[in-house]
Amino acid sequence: MLNVSETQFLPFGKCVCISNGSIEIYVTVDVGPRIIRAGFVGGDNFMMADTELLMKADLGDATRYSERFFYNKGGHRCWLSPEAVPRVAYPDNKPVSYTQKGNTLIFNQCEQEGNDVIISFEITMSEDKDEISINHVVTNTGYWGKKFAVWPITVVAQNGVEYIPQNTTNTGLLPNRNLVMWSYTNYDDERLTVGNKYIVLRQDTNASCQLKLGFSQEHSWAAYFHHGDMFVKKYTSNKNGEYPDFGCTYETYTNSKILEMETLSELKMVEPGECNTHLETWQFFKNVSTPANDSEMDQIAAEYNLN
Repeated sequence: MLNVSETQFLPFGKCVCISNGSIEIYVTVDVGPRIIRAGFVGGDNFMMADTELLMKADLGDATRYSERFFYNKGGHRCWLSPEAVPRVAYPDNKPVSYTQKGNTLIFNQCEQEGNDVIISFEITMSEDKDEISINHVVTNTGYWGKKFAVWPITVVAQNGVEYIPQNTTNTGLLPNRNLVMWSYTNYDDERLTVGNKYIVLRQDTNASCQLKLGFSQEHSWAAYFHHGDMFVKKYTSNKNGEYPDFGCTYETYTNSKILEMETLSELKMVEPGECNTHLETWQFFKNVSTPANDSEMDQIAAEYNLN
């Protein structure tokens, strides 16, 4: 049976702690919603939590919001793609309502002023596995249709290593993968390794620049290795769907403070009162060393049924 309780995670205030005795997550309800902690009970936090509130963006005097600054906060949040400021940088500092239905807790954000959407997390934790599912629901509360993709972003702990599987289908004379690069990304960045089967990205707190990549994945998962454990993020995708950013279903970003694991839903026209949804599954594994090469990652993927 799950244990659900309220606790504090300063400076973000009241959180709902959900635990099955092995893993636990904290979901903010004074602000957010954000998953600000996720990991094994008594263990390290796989999330990066900006408890000093150092990561902020100035939206300017002309912002349509009642607050001028957006605070990243860290943890897991949900945005809308394609990216545009100030729409995505909504100051999510208002209280969140929540209800419980069995093993599922539903967290509802207040309606976003100026954006006319409500973001909800439907979180279900397994009772006997180190696993949770998060259905991200974005409802259009406006008066006209909006075309967007649901864009969950997980800011993971510093100084870890991310492995992203490349596509492996033999397509003969046709291409089988894409690599989308942002204008500030350098191909020769030392944090980035492009292997034959995996893209590897390292979070480096001494880095001097930012980096972002995107992919259309046929293997819809990525893994993050941190302090001897492994966090896996899986998601749903449609190989025939329309996706943003030159067809990306998965994106990743890093700078000296953070590394983000980002998945995307299909781009859809959402009429008033309707919603677009996107499902992720998170898995946690103890005592899994960071692989040194593609072959070792293949062994881990096979052992833990990642593909």
